[in-house]
Amino acid sequence: MAIEKFITDEIGRQSTYFRIVSDVTNYDLMQRTVVLACYADQSYRDAEKAEMQTNLDGIARYYELIEKEILTEEETDEFQGIDIQELEAMKYNDRSIYHLSYGFSITDSDIRDNLYVSLKDVPCFDGAEDV
Repeated sequence: MAIEKFITDEIGRQSTYFRIVSDVTNYDLMQRTVVLACYADQSYRDAEKAEMQTNLDGIARYYELIEKEILTEEETDEFQGIDIQELEAMKYNDRSIYHLSYGFSITDSDIRDNLYVSLKDVPCFDGAEDV
């Protein structure tokens, strides 16, 4: 889930796609801080997800090959070319432009979806759409 709205920040960066990347709750202050990744548009986030999926597919293929008792020559070459540590590190190119942080008071119904509802109450996200 994410929200979409065209926003130009105070230094001229333009974004249309926003997703929550972290949500920290401070019970002493009864406040939550939400950090958003800001993208030029949804295609940049889709590219991130595609890269992550490629890693997951590589991990699955590694464990598929490990389970086989006998590998063909091609499978042996493929297996030797897989760097499982690199894949499991889940490295990908962060395509967000910048991150924003907002603080909210804790309510009884705080769940992730409601955070997007709360974000729409922030003036710059007035009129944002769920995507």
